[in-house]
Amino acid sequence: YRTFDDKTLEWSIDIPAEWDYYQDADKINKVVFKDYSTNSQLISDVNVTIYSIEDGMTLDKLIKQRDHELKEYYNTELVKVVKQEESEINGVRCIKMLLNIEYGDKAVYINDIYLFGTNYRYNIWYTAEESEYADMEKRDKLEHVLQTFKFSEPDPLEVGILIDPYSIALIDTSRKL
Repeated sequence: YRTFDDKTLEWSIDIPAEWDYYQDADKINKVVFKDYSTNSQLISDVNVTIYSIEDGMTLDKLIKQRDHELKEYYNTELVKVVKQEESEINGVRCIKMLLNIEYGDKAVYINDIYLFGTNYRYNIWYTAEESEYADMEKRDKLEHVLQTFKFSEPDPLEVGILIDPYSIALIDTSRKL
């Protein structure tokens, strides 16, 4: 493993040494690490996104919202919440949500983890094809990566507001930023 350390947003995670790092130059708050070493058509990956906490938002409210979105916008026969549990990562309360998504004859597992700091909220997750998820050694590797996530939170005056594009209501309203 190697430690990826984002000094601007003040977080770190241990990633397998052979994995590749991707970040859109326009989105400093989203990072993807990909494993191209498998023979799978679907590539295992670990993602980290960071957004500002909206007024009144809590971890529990975010999970309720996420549950609602999954039921409202996706076919519940194809996208299922396998397990949801409260846990901790490095002393910080989090909620884990394991999803199973059916793609015809293939299935993918996504392990979503949500954490809240004081000013920012963090979502880390991995994606794995069913065969990789069933392989305990490969799954443990992915789980280990998620468990190494740490953050200390940047100064919001230096970083500013990181808006979650999915939180913006697209109705006839105005939004004060």
